[in-house]
Order: sequence, then C-alpha cells, then structure tokens
Amino acid sequence: MPATKLTRHARYRADDLLGMVADVGKYPEFIDLVSQTRITKKNQISPHHMQFEADAVISFKFLNETFRSHVDVNTLEKRVSVTKPDKAGALKALSNKWVFHELSDGTTLIEFEVNVRLKALPLEFLLREKFDKTSLYVLKMFEKRAETLFEIMPETQLDLHAEVKKRELSGLIA
Repeated sequence: MPATKLTRHARYRADDLLGMVADVGKYPEFIDLVSQTRITKKNQISPHHMQFEADAVISFKFLNETFRSHVDVNTLEKRVSVTKPDKAGALKALSNKWVFHELSDGTTLIEFEVNVRLKALPLEFLLREKFDKTSLYVLKMFEKRAETLFEIMPETQLDLHAEVKKRELSGLIA
C-alpha cells in the first residue's frame, strides 16, 4: 500500500489551516488534480465534531476517476481524518490524517499521513511509482492556498526541533 508521512512547519494559525483542509468543497479551486467535489451525509455530532462523505473526481492525463471518502473533522483535537466508506468506488483502502499542532509562537506544526490502495491494478502501479512526489505536490497546493487566504505569522526564534521533540512527533520536517 503506498504510504507517506510528512511533518511541516507553517507560519499560519492551526485553526485557519484546519478549516481550509476541512473545506473539501473548495478543493477544485486550488488542487488541479481535483476537478469536482460533492459533499453528502453531513452529520454535526457536536459543536466541535462533524462527519460527512465526499466524492472527489480526480483527473490526471487520460484518467478520470471518482473517489468517495468519509471525513471526520474534530476542531477540539485539531484533526481531520479521512477513511474509505463501505462503498468507495475505486478505493480498496484509504487512510488520511491531518493533525495541526499549535506551537508556542502561534504557528503550526502539521502532521500529514496518507495511505491509499486502489482496486484497479494499472492505477495502483501508477500511484506507487509517483506516490511520494504526488503527496508532496498536493501538500504544496494546500500551502499555496494558505498563502492566498491567511496572514502569515511573523518569524520568531522558535526552536522547531524542541517543539517536535516535546510532542514526540516523527516524520520528515520540511
């Protein structure tokens, strides 16, 4: 199963980044691989916890495929989790997690994990070959989107490695 885990520092507020990632309906505006989205089955569990299903049409070269996912947003935990619902079209398995850690200077440390398995073997082989590069590319699209939406936090003397160690995080920090 293709998988990647990245840890990134962003000079934006955690709540702003969480809201941007949770707003799946806007993905076609800034992720060029996503041509269309549709949100269904919204369930507001509490004021800080929402779940919904999302269909995303992914277009890449000659391929056009719809992927369904179950999205769980928890603003208290500053987490967005994405999994495969029972009927997930082209997906055999999906696990995607975003966690936004607010740092001492108000900036954010982002944990991004994704594991995907497709039903169609030709697509699965194509995905494996380009998975890390594509994951980083998509993450950079979110970063570009944040640049257009949010005010960047001023630079500080933050000891990023100490903040990571304090939270016992792992993964590549870029």
